[in-house]
Amino acid sequence: LVLAAQLVARRRHFVAYGLVGALASSATSHALFGGPLALKIPLMLVMFAQTTLSAWLLGRDRDWIEGRDDSSRAWMRFGAIAVVAIPLLDGLVAAALIAVTSEADFGTTFIAWAVSIMLGIAVIVPLALRCRPGHVLRVDGWRALGVVTLLVLLAFTTELVFQQNSF
Repeated sequence: LVLAAQLVARRRHFVAYGLVGALASSATSHALFGGPLALKIPLMLVMFAQTTLSAWLLGRDRDWIEGRDDSSRAWMRFGAIAVVAIPLLDGLVAAALIAVTSEADFGTTFIAWAVSIMLGIAVIVPLALRCRPGHVLRVDGWRALGVVTLLVLLAFTTELVFQQNSF
């Protein structure tokens, strides 16, 4: 949601939205799951860097963000940058931080972290950007069926990933 908020905001607000989103996410995680604060702060900075870098790289394509350009090139750019490259980098840094500060396995932590970020961005950002009142009214039956099928497959894949990597 932080990346979606950054993308619809003005470029000069990317940093503020990123900081507030990372702080809110870290505070929620700390309140629900606890854990050392010395680890939460670096992970918060990693999340801030990930969303802000993605927003900065994707923010120039206003037509895609506003829904005026749904070309495969624009979607491939979103997938390559926000769904694959940045989450892999985020996963490497986060897994290294967690492995150094706790006894967690780097490989398992990296896979779980990167895949959860990838799935979250792949599902949440397009839904948040496209589910505006004007866009919802233009959805036909086949598109709705495609979206529902995609969501079911992603939910199933997410369940499989976390069944295999529960720690």
